[in-house]
Amino acid sequence: MKRLFSVLIVLCLITTSAFAHSGRTDSAGGHKDNKNVSGLGPYHYHHGYPAHLHTNGVCPYETPVSPAPEAAQAPKAAQAPATAQAPAAPAAGAAPSAPAAQTEREKAEFLDAYIAIIVDGGKEYHTLDCPVYAEGEDFIAYNVSKAQKLDYTPCAKCHPAAAAKTDREKAEFLDAYIAIIVDGGKEYHTLDCPVYAAGENFCAYNVSKAQSLEYTPCAKCHPAN
Repeated sequence: MKRLFSVLIVLCLITTSAFAHSGRTDSAGGHKDNKNVSGLGPYHYHHGYPAHLHTNGVCPYETPVSPAPEAAQAPKAAQAPATAQAPAAPAAGAAPSAPAAQTEREKAEFLDAYIAIIVDGGKEYHTLDCPVYAEGEDFIAYNVSKAQKLDYTPCAKCHPAAAAKTDREKAEFLDAYIAIIVDGGKEYHTLDCPVYAAGENFCAYNVSKAQSLEYTPCAKCHPAN
């Protein structure tokens, strides 16, 4: 008896693992599937079931199918012909016939994230909210990855996060390309140099310009030179 019980537990675990699906779910019990791994479109539900859609907002796993009691049925003589009967409700667990419609919010998020709007032959791409797009009526559109392959760049007005440099990128640029000259000296320094730290007044050039003006790299902050 114990052996039979153990076998049943193992079968339950195997069945459960067959319905497992990677990825976190949101408060509605679903998540996005932009690569359509499930074959159900860009969004589907789980909440304890295999991946599925909610056709017209109805979960096929949680829709009870209750036939009317025999006592409430009309007599056979009064029943409508079979051709006039409504189609039977799908059984629980049946695959939906059509994907669920996306909400307005999901469509708006998709537009902002994946669609590149190009206006008046420019070389930047925009979102629908961008004031640059608002100024022009004619536009073309690509998906963002295609636009980037065609050398379109994100507009700084509507894609500030994409256009902005990180602090690390800015620091590396300052160290590599900016020459700081202190108190009329003939050497140029980085911001970390103790020589610059000793003086408040400074001027700055890009490094190539400083070198053309015969400034030389400071040995303390440019030891490689």
